[in-house]
Amino acid sequence: MNVIELRSLNDKGTFNIQRHDNCKFDVEEVCRVLNEYKWDSNGGKWALNKTTGELDFSNDQAKNATLFPKKIICYLVCRGSSKQWILAKNIRSEEFKNVVAIEEEQVSLEELVANISPLIEAGSIYFGLSGVRGEFDVLQDLKISFDKNGWQAEELIRSKGDMYCFDEHVVNGRSVKVHFRSED
Repeated sequence: MNVIELRSLNDKGTFNIQRHDNCKFDVEEVCRVLNEYKWDSNGGKWALNKTTGELDFSNDQAKNATLFPKKIICYLVCRGSSKQWILAKNIRSEEFKNVVAIEEEQVSLEELVANISPLIEAGSIYFGLSGVRGEFDVLQDLKISFDKNGWQAEELIRSKGDMYCFDEHVVNGRSVKVHFRSED
């Protein structure tokens, strides 16, 4: 396991990106695909670190960083005295200045695996995130392998001992197991 980058996002979170099992992947293409999604609420983007040749998260002001990214589905655009919802894939660049709202949805693990796995030649990419959200310590994990397998998990741990866990597995491109557990 080679650690690619340990990058502090802010005083409340850290991204950790690692290669597992002699992972080989097209860093530029993976970066492009990752940037199709929102990994924080402050516009942060993934970038190629020119010094190391590896992935880096480019926004030092990241807020609400997550390994459960979202994508924009549609935009509410003002057109004269009316407003109209436009699908993200259909919006024209000149319409962005008139956007007044967006609608987002969480990206499924199946979609992440389908778009990233083909870019991995061998092994797997592991993303970890630790931080604080309100009264909870948050631990998130995302692992995507060359063989269309993936795993995504989140643990929320409260100082008084409560723990809430969620995890999902994708095998051969299909979601096979999702479960949630709570421990008091």
